[in-house]
Amino acid sequence: MRPASISRSLAVLVLLATTSAQAARVERASPQGSVRDVRQLTLSFDADMVALGDPRLPAPADIECAVSGSGRWVDTRHWAYDFERVLPAGLRCGATLKSDLQSVAGAAISGTRSFRFDTGGPAVRGSMPYDSAR
Repeated sequence: MRPASISRSLAVLVLLATTSAQAARVERASPQGSVRDVRQLTLSFDADMVALGDPRLPAPADIECAVSGSGRWVDTRHWAYDFERVLPAGLRCGATLKSDLQSVAGAAISGTRSFRFDTGGPAVRGSMPYDSAR
């Protein structure tokens, strides 16, 4: 191999190594804002965060809510936290990414690290007598 070819090959390898270790971020967090009848919180990342197949994978975030639940990795990029029950009105909840969280490639997490939502206030779910009742 000629020296120029070796240089180009090394440059390509360096470029591949740096692009694979670019900062990862949360692509989508749901829910956000005021939302009723919340049963699950999800975080979707733009890079692989865990190796699939290990049932002991760590949670990427700490959950703050009056109702507890449990989290699980759906696949290498999506994490779901299921609350024990549908959240009642009047709660403020959220998720904060863990400070040491990084992608499988070792990339740091950039962008928003804290996601919040609330379940709104009281609402009328039904009334009696109905409009057509006599």
